[in-house]
Amino acid sequence: SRLMDPVLVRLEPGTSTETHLGHEGEEFGFLLQGRVTLWVDQKAYRMKKGDCFYFASDREHWLHNSGKTTAKLLWLVSPPVF
Repeated sequence: SRLMDPVLVRLEPGTSTETHLGHEGEEFGFLLQGRVTLWVDQKAYRMKKGDCFYFASDREHWLHNSGKTTAKLLWLVSPPVF
C-alpha cells in the first residue's frame, strides 16, 4: 500500500531519461550532484546541485544531463509506477 516511489536516478554526461508522455500523479525531484535540464511540455529548466522540482505527471517530461559529470537525483513519483 505504498503511496509513492522514491528512485535514485543516475545520468552520465550527455544522456537522457526516456520521455514520459504523461500519466496520473505528481513528481518531485532533488538534484544531489551535477547539472541537468528538466524538460516539461517542451520547456527547459536548467538545474544544478541543490535545486528541486515538482510538477503534475500528466505533462510530457524527461531529464537530460547537460553537465560534464555524472548527475544524481532523488526522484519521487506518486502514485507508485515502478
